[in-house]
Amino acid sequence: MSACLDLCYGSVARAYKSFAMPPLGSADHNAVLLVPSYKTVLKRGNVRTKCVRRWSDEAIARLQGCFESTDWDVFKETCTDLDDLTDTVSSYISFCEETVVEMKTCTTYPNNKPWVTKQLKSVLNRKRLAFFLGNPAREERGTEGGEQRD
Repeated sequence: MSACLDLCYGSVARAYKSFAMPPLGSADHNAVLLVPSYKTVLKRGNVRTKCVRRWSDEAIARLQGCFESTDWDVFKETCTDLDDLTDTVSSYISFCEETVVEMKTCTTYPNNKPWVTKQLKSVLNRKRLAFFLGNPAREERGTEGGEQRD
């Protein structure tokens, strides 16, 4: 009768995948590698890219300049009814917006938390830096200067 381990019990079904490995040292039995079958959120989800417009004071000024230099009477003369005029003017406004306001591509990963903002990341990075530099006063406070926690 051979004493062989052929089952591995756990509290979660199919939580691990088993792989036969070579024996360790001069052992007379093979080793078994148990690899978790769980995939992280980062590997499970899809990376999303989204294009957003970067509205700045300069972009708004350029868009206002574009609208000021537009001859709006041309639209009134060429359109026959109100629906056609509305569609034409809306299309022109969208065209001006696309040409004047620059686009920024944002990449969103599945493990990104929506409440972690750029400001919060900078506060956390400063706190982490204070910890590594050994400055406990800044580390305990968690903020720098006149910033407040919400």
